[in-house]
Amino acid sequence: MWDKAFKITQALRPHLEVKRVLMLGLGAGGEIITIYQNFPDSELTVLEHDPVMVNIAQEIQLYYPYPLPTIILGNASET
Repeated sequence: MWDKAFKITQALRPHLEVKRVLMLGLGAGGEIITIYQNFPDSELTVLEHDPVMVNIAQEIQLYYPYPLPTIILGNASET
């Protein structure tokens, strides 16, 4: 889903240099690869409200071979 959105963004703004990405919700961490592949020089930060999801993402490592990004535990509506 996100891969198509990133490709459209890059087509519309080919010289856009994304340096920082904020992801709201980690899920299992599978989209981390897509973000790093589309924006390889970016710094990724994730805001996740559920520490259980962080543990799951660390356990199953869907983001591999990329590093786990900086994760902030909190609620987007309260932060």
